[in-house]
Amino acid sequence: MITLMSTLISSLKLWCGNQSILIFLSVIAFVRSADSDALSYPDSVHWMETLFHLGFAVAISCSYVTLIHAFDYNGVDRNDPISIKRRFVAVVVNNISGIGITYFILKRRMASPFVAMGFHLSGFMFALILPSLLTSVIYFGSLFSLCLERSLRIKSLLDLWHQSSDLIWIRNVIMAPLTEEIAFRACTATLIRQCFSPNQTMFLAPLPFALSHLHHIPDDMRKGASKNEAVLYRVFQLSYVYLFGVYATFLFVRTGHIITPILSHAICNMMGLPYFDCSHDCLSYPKRLLILVVHVVGFVVWIVLLYPITDPVLYSEQLVFSS
Repeated sequence: MITLMSTLISSLKLWCGNQSILIFLSVIAFVRSADSDALSYPDSVHWMETLFHLGFAVAISCSYVTLIHAFDYNGVDRNDPISIKRRFVAVVVNNISGIGITYFILKRRMASPFVAMGFHLSGFMFALILPSLLTSVIYFGSLFSLCLERSLRIKSLLDLWHQSSDLIWIRNVIMAPLTEEIAFRACTATLIRQCFSPNQTMFLAPLPFALSHLHHIPDDMRKGASKNEAVLYRVFQLSYVYLFGVYATFLFVRTGHIITPILSHAICNMMGLPYFDCSHDCLSYPKRLLILVVHVVGFVVWIVLLYPITDPVLYSEQLVFSS
């Protein structure tokens, strides 16, 4: 156990920095002490058992980034086809090893580790459709704005066929959502869930990957950015990566299916951040106001539907988790 924790701390130092280690460990300590039910949920979990699960959870998260850099050791452009293919191999290696490690850890306590990791067919059709529709609601305003600008069109099967051969599109829409959700939800979140309540898991599980983005601050400064610019950019990136991580973990914990965060991740990667710009010169004031109203309506509808659409009963989620 001491060796494991030493390795964990070393990995965090390499990819997150000393400040991130303190943040992560402080949050863990606070969450464990703040909730009076934490130590008895799902049973009386000893601190060493907690550190055991957290150690492997963070190791899997860190190895995702580590393997990408290791396989693409001399890459200069992440969009270069050779670099993309190398990174594909790296994340597949991470996923295979992560699934294997998580499986054997969970096997000590449960009969169906793959079910706990979200790989099952019970309630699959609902998991395939409903959370994706929920995520799409967030983009009501963006889609409406694009419709008014006449820049939104239904893509034909031929368009999708052409895009499917583009490596950057495959990376952004298929490989990144698939491999990141397997690593950070199916493996990391599932391990953390063994020691923490569902709500605690939603806020803790996204921390390791989000904090790892701070590692890029020195690289940004070497490329010409000032310290303030680098910090502001990476903190902004960390914030929306973390918020999406909370949402993705929420979907995973509530539905018990890994396909739900994968599809929602793919939708978000295709759409980007919600488009809130209402200052279109080509649109009249009433239309700009209407865009803002649709944004607000979309957000309100998303909030209203958030819990009903992710009701565990719809997905037979009670097989693994309990709220």
